Order: sequence, then C-alpha cells, then structure tokens
Amino acid sequence: MKHESRGLLNYFFLFSGSVLLFGLLLLLFSNRKNFPSAFPLLLHATTMVFLPMILLSGIEFGLPGAYLTATIASIVTLFCGLRAGQPSVFVDGIVFFTGVILLHISIARNNTRTVQEELHTDWNQEQVNEAEKRIVKSRGIRTSLRKKISRFDGLCTIAESLGISLSYNTVLDQTIAAVTNTLKKGDLCRLFLLDEEMDKFVLSKEKNMNRSAKRIGLSPEDRFNRWLFRNRAPLIIKDLSADFRFEEDDVSRALGSLIAAPLVTDNKIIGAIRISSTRPNAFKVDDLRLLTAIGNIASVSIRNAKLYSDTEALSIRDGLTGLFVKRYFNDKLRRAFLKAKKAGLELIVIMVDIDNFKLINDTYGHNFGDYVLKHISELFKEKIGKEGTPSRYGGEEYTAFFIDHNKDEVIKRSEKFLYSVRSQTISVRRNIINITASIGISALKSNDFSFENLIHRADKALYEVKRSGKNRILFS
Repeated sequence: MKHESRGLLNYFFLFSGSVLLFGLLLLLFSNRKNFPSAFPLLLHATTMVFLPMILLSGIEFGLPGAYLTATIASIVTLFCGLRAGQPSVFVDGIVFFTGVILLHISIARNNTRTVQEELHTDWNQEQVNEAEKRIVKSRGIRTSLRKKISRFDGLCTIAESLGISLSYNTVLDQTIAAVTNTLKKGDLCRLFLLDEEMDKFVLSKEKNMNRSAKRIGLSPEDRFNRWLFRNRAPLIIKDLSADFRFEEDDVSRALGSLIAAPLVTDNKIIGAIRISSTRPNAFKVDDLRLLTAIGNIASVSIRNAKLYSDTEALSIRDGLTGLFVKRYFNDKLRRAFLKAKKAGLELIVIMVDIDNFKLINDTYGHNFGDYVLKHISELFKEKIGKEGTPSRYGGEEYTAFFIDHNKDEVIKRSEKFLYSVRSQTISVRRNIINITASIGISALKSNDFSFENLIHRADKALYEVKRSGKNRILFS
C-alpha cells in the first residue's frame, strides 16, 4: 500500500507540475510576437516533460495508465501547437508518444509472456510435485502389498504344513514353530489347550524365544487366559503397567507386553496361543492380526489331529480294558521282528492268561468278569510298562513284547505282575476272591522266519503252565 501511495503521489506532482509549467507557457506566449524564436524550443521542452509522466504511468498503472497519460499529453500538445502556429510540434509529439506507447506495449507483452512462463513453470512444478507424491505413495502401497503378499504366502505355507500331518503332537510342535518363525518378537511363546473334563487351560507346548530374558512363571489359569476364555477375542497389551483392565501386581511389574489369540473352532474355544515380552510396546496391532490368523489355521488342524488321535485310539485299543487290540499288537510285533532280525537284537514275547476265569465268569456273572478283566489290565499296564505294548489278545488273554531288552529283566517284570495279581483280593457277594495268572515266554531264535513263531512258542509255554498247575512262569 505504501508503494502504491508513493507512486500516485509522484504521478500527481509530476502531472501537476507539467500542467502548471505548460500553463505558464501559455500565459507567456499567448502572443506569438513575444519571443518568436524561443517558442518552438520551449514547446519542444514542454513536450518532453510528458516523457517521465508516461513512463511512470506505465510502470505504476500498466498500459491503461500509459494510454491515458499519452492521450492527455497529445491533446495538450495539439492545442499548444495549434495555438503557437507550430503544427510540426504536434506531429513530433504524436510520433514520440506513439513510440513510448509501443515501448510500453512491448514491455507489457514481454511481462505477460514472462508471467505466463512463470505460471506455466509453477504449474509444471506443481505437476512434478504431485507426481512425486503419487510415486512416493505408490511405493508405499507397493511395499505394503509386498509385505501382505509375503505374509499371505507365509500363512499358506503354514496352512499347508499343518494340514499335512495328523499327528497330534506334531501339529502342536508345528503350531509353536509357525508362530515363533513368523513373529520373531517377544521372549516366550506358549500354547494352551482346554481340558474339557477339568474345564480349564493346561500348558501343552512352549518355546523360549529369548534366552537372555528373565523367565516369568505364568499359570495356565492366569487372568489373561481367563480374559480370553470369557471374551473369546484376541488380546493385546502394549504396556501392562498402564493397562486398566488388569490390576498391577508382581507379574505386571515384570511383564511388559503380550499378545494372545484364542483357538476357536465350531464356535467352541479349544485353547489359546500367546507371546509375552518383558519389554513394553514390543507388539503392534498387525502382530496380533497375524497371530490371530495363525491361530485360526492352527485351530482347525489341532481339532482334526485330535479327532484322528481319538479315532485311532478307538480303533487300536480295546473298549473294555484300554489295552491295545490284537491286530495292532501283531502289526507292531511284525515290525519289531523284522528290525530284530536285521539288527541282531533280542526280541521277547510274553503271553498271560487269568486262571479259572471261566469259572469266575459263570459263578459271579459277566459284569463281575468284566470288572476282573479291567482290574487285571490295569495291573498289566502298570507292571509291564508302555514300552511292552501291553495288549488284549482275546478273552482273558494278554500279551506283550520287548525288543532289545534283557531276558532277565523281562522275567523280573513278569514276576512282579504275577505277585501283584495274587496279592489282590476282590470282594463279591460277601465272598473274597483270589485271582492268579499264568505266563508263557518265548525269545527270538535264529531259525524263526515269522513273528508268529514267537507267539506260537509263548502260547505253547502258557498252555504247559496251565496244564501243570498254573500261577507261575515258563520260558520257552
């Protein structure tokens, strides 16, 4: 504003001064007879006064100002020239003023071109800036998409690996491995499964991800798992000391942050998977989303493996005694026979029969007979051990085998079993029943060509014991 006011003021003084000067000239030279020789020179000098006026008008007001000033100057010059009888002055003024106007037009066009070029340059720069922003944004989108594709590929790999195996323990191990290999954050990863009979979480698998971190003992029934069981929703705690949902205690002071996801299938919670860290703010929401996705995949695989395990158990175990069935035992013994023959290992088979079982069954009924079978089966599993593959061979007969075991050790286990059986007394209908058993044992020989040879010799030894008095062991 100050610059514009100063320009107007300058223009006013110049214009006023010029008019005043020209007025004086008119008064002095109103008669040509006064100073006739000096008048043209003074008239030319007066004409030249308009030059700065036109220039300043063009600078301050642009072409309109220059046009207006030139027009006024032309009219005044014409009037003075005609009055002084000097038309040539008017012509000279017109030519001069025209030249000045053309100069202003040239300058204005040049300025207009410069402005247009600057505007075009600014527009181009804006386009370049917008393009750079779009490039940066597209790069960010591309990077984000690459991360998402990488995670998707990782989830596909996890789903494929978990879907291949039907082994329950293998699926649990693969679940822990999938979480720790994908989310390389935190100190400890734990997998909890729901015990339906006890209706509470139990710790199934865990992996220490940071051996240098302090280990914090957390109960499977802690407040975090209770929260998961109650809400059935993923849980993220960025800073446990500042989380209003959980009261501060010794655990919260030692534990910094954690993420956890429930394992849900068929709208039923079957467990939970959790990663904890002693550091606060160790996890982000994206980490929780990824853990939840892995948990959803693992839930289905764990359920399928559990169903398969339960079905397999029903198919290979006797429904009454819980021992392995004859078909499963024969298959395991056949494989052990081939291994023992190839490696030159010891292979021993034992056959057990409950003495006088038919009489017990006929006297006290089938329900009591079933009770005796289950009772003896528990003793058999306890004394023989799971490595012997204790099985129910049929009726009241039990069998087991040992590969790469010493013969004396097998006999010692068999004697402990016999002693535990004869030490038991069972009360039925106010009667005390003493149960005994007989055992036949056979060992692998060089001329055996089938596992059935061992079963045949053990059964033959058992028959000999039954025939000669029962309640003892015979090695064949």
